Amino acid sequence: MENRFEEKYCQLNDEGLKDFENELLGIFLKGEMVPNETIWFEGILIEKYTNNEWDENQKSEIEKKLALDADLMEFLNKSLKATHILEQMKEESKIRNLIREQLENATFHTSDNENRQIEKSKSLVDVKTRWLLNGWFISAAAIMLLFLGIATVLWYYQRPVTSEQLFADFYFPEEPDFIITRDNSDENVMLSQAQQAYLQNDDETTIRLLTILNDRIPSNWSYLMNLGILQMKTGDFDSAIITYNRIVAGFNSPATEKALWNLGLCYLKTSKSDDARRVFFKLQSSGLQYSKNASKVLKKMKGIKPA
Repeated sequence: MENRFEEKYCQLNDEGLKDFENELLGIFLKGEMVPNETIWFEGILIEKYTNNEWDENQKSEIEKKLALDADLMEFLNKSLKATHILEQMKEESKIRNLIREQLENATFHTSDNENRQIEKSKSLVDVKTRWLLNGWFISAAAIMLLFLGIATVLWYYQRPVTSEQLFADFYFPEEPDFIITRDNSDENVMLSQAQQAYLQNDDETTIRLLTILNDRIPSNWSYLMNLGILQMKTGDFDSAIITYNRIVAGFNSPATEKALWNLGLCYLKTSKSDDARRVFFKLQSSGLQYSKNASKVLKKMKGIKPA
């Protein structure tokens, strides 16, 4: 199927390109691209994300998407690794050039025969330097990165893993979603206080206020969801397991599937592999938003080794 956006993208200047990329991001996040357009735009999205070229609101939306799409998250991780390797290679090249410059400018008390040997050595350095500058270094780097990528993929899917490694592969920290209305009820005031505490990085106060809110209004699942997210963020995974189990057992809402996914991750983090499998099997059979990611976790859990 034809890519509706690529031709226009290639024709735009820098200013128009930025606006078009913003428009494309909105279309992508809404799921309104066909598969070949999605694959094409994911490359643009990841490159701009790696280079920190999206604004904060856009990054927040992209990170929500990454939390749901294991393939896109894996693409991002490989891109970050490749960028890091290229930066290292650039630094090594700078060091080689600096050494060469120092050698060329150095003075030695030598005989005529020794001078001829030095000139011969410098000529060899010049030849090698020209070889690097003419693009062979870049080609070699590209080939090395290609083999590294292939080796990484093979290693990634064949390595024995622990529950904690699987957790690290699939966990992407989330931001709590404080839904504050305009009324002046005690609960709404307390929720505003919880939001302010969170913005000030006071997780302990935020958790305490959300716990009070849940005790007062146990029918509001959003308090529990935010509480579980913060418990995972602060490393209290045992408490998060209790919180997410309360959501799964007590609510039939849009939060239930997300709570199941986070619950499975918490079981992985705490090395409760059997409980994790039970949760991910349930998600896999649901056919809903997290079923694809659950299938990937279950596939990798076949090679799990004792923690």
